[in-house]
Amino acid sequence: MFRFGRKKIVAWGLVLAAIASVGAVLCTEYDPTKDTGESDKGFLAGRIIMVCVAKIAITISFAAIYIYSAELFPTVIR
Repeated sequence: MFRFGRKKIVAWGLVLAAIASVGAVLCTEYDPTKDTGESDKGFLAGRIIMVCVAKIAITISFAAIYIYSAELFPTVIR
């Protein structure tokens, strides 16, 4: 966080989480075997990877915002 700054980490973490979440939804939506009941392992793996990337990005963003909010508000308000 010292190298890039807290605001940039929070912003990019949330952007990455949004992109990965949309990617997970698109992997679900455009699965060609969705209606037949079969499962395509490629789309399943893509969904799992996208969801894990989104979760990691949200975790990074939350960790940065936790520190950033402690620096932003004075002690009397906290």
